[in-house]
Amino acid sequence: MQEEVLCYDMGGKRIRAAVATRGKLFPAVRAELPEKCRNAELSALAVELGREALRKARTSEKDLLGIGYGAAGEWEGLVIRFSPNNPVRENITAPRDVGKHFGLLRRTLGANDLKAAVHAVPVYGHGKGKRLDIVAAITYSDGNNIAILNRNQPYPGYGDLSQEVGHAHIEHGPSARWCGCGAQGCFEAYVSGTAAANMAVQALLANRTKLDEQPIFQIAKRRLAEKNEGTGPLAVEQILCGVRAEHVYEALADSGDPIAQWVCDTQKFYISQQLAHVCLHHRPQLIELFGGLTHQRKLLFEPAIAELSAHPARYSSENFQPPEIRVTDLGDDIGLYGAASMVFLAKEAGILK
Repeated sequence: MQEEVLCYDMGGKRIRAAVATRGKLFPAVRAELPEKCRNAELSALAVELGREALRKARTSEKDLLGIGYGAAGEWEGLVIRFSPNNPVRENITAPRDVGKHFGLLRRTLGANDLKAAVHAVPVYGHGKGKRLDIVAAITYSDGNNIAILNRNQPYPGYGDLSQEVGHAHIEHGPSARWCGCGAQGCFEAYVSGTAAANMAVQALLANRTKLDEQPIFQIAKRRLAEKNEGTGPLAVEQILCGVRAEHVYEALADSGDPIAQWVCDTQKFYISQQLAHVCLHHRPQLIELFGGLTHQRKLLFEPAIAELSAHPARYSSENFQPPEIRVTDLGDDIGLYGAASMVFLAKEAGILK
C-alpha cells in the first residue's frame, strides 16, 4: 500500500484539502471562507474538510503518513501569526488543530504557501526522478515571489515573507513604474497580472478621446456589464478600474490590439530579465514557474524562456550551466502537491518524528 498524506492549501478566500500518494492526488474538496470568521470556526471547517477528503480517498487517518498544510502568511511553528486577506484577524491555529484532531500532531508540517509549493517540484514536478541540488519555484499571479530548495530543504535565509524577488529593483529613475509596495522599478510592477492591467490602463488614458474604440476597454466594459446586469450605465472610471490582465490577453488574441501587444512584449522582456537575475543570484539547476499568469504559457513564458536561452552569456559562466526552466504541469493543484511533498521529503530526510 502506498503511503498517504492529508494535504491542505489555504488562501485568503478558500481552503482545499485532499489525500495524496507519491503517484496520485485524490479528488480535492474545498470550502469558501466566510467574510467574518473566528479562529475556532476555521479550525472546525479544516477538520471537516479533512474528514471529507479521507472519505473521497476511501482511507482513514490510521493510514496516513502525516499532514501537510500550506497557507499564505507568516508562520511560527504550526500557528499562522499573520495571513493577508484571511478573514480570521487573530492567530490561526487550524494546522495545529487538524494535527491534534487526527492524532498526527507530531507528523503535521506547515509552511507559507509558496514555500510549500516548491516542495512539489522534486516530488511531482519537472524535478521528479532527478538528482538536483538547488531548485527554484517562481509564482506569477497578482504578485511575484520565489522559493528555493537546497537539496530538498528550504534555502537558508528564506523566511515566510522574504521570498519577494518581485521587489528587487530592475529599473531606476522617474520613468520606472510604481509598484504596489510603494517603490518604483520593482519586477512585480512589470511581470505580474496587476502590472499587465496597470500598463493597459496607462496606455488607454493616453488617448481618452477614443476609449470606446479600444478593444481592452470594450472587453472590460462588457465583462462589468455582465457582472452588474441591470444596474445602469457604467462610468468611464469604473470601467478603467475594472480592467484585468485577462482582458489584455483576450484583446491580443481576438484582434491583435497594439496596446495589448505592447503590454505583452514588455512583460516577456522583464520575465526574461527576472529569470536571468534568479540564475545569477541563486544558480539553480531547475526553475519551475507557476501561478495564474502562467496560463499564458505560449503568449508570455515560452517566448521569454526562448529569449533567455538564446543569450546564455547573460546568466551563465564556466562554473554554472544554464538551468532547465519549465512552466509547471501541476496547475492550480501545486499548493496541494507541495503540502503533501513536505511530508514525503521530511520522511526521506529522517526528520519526520
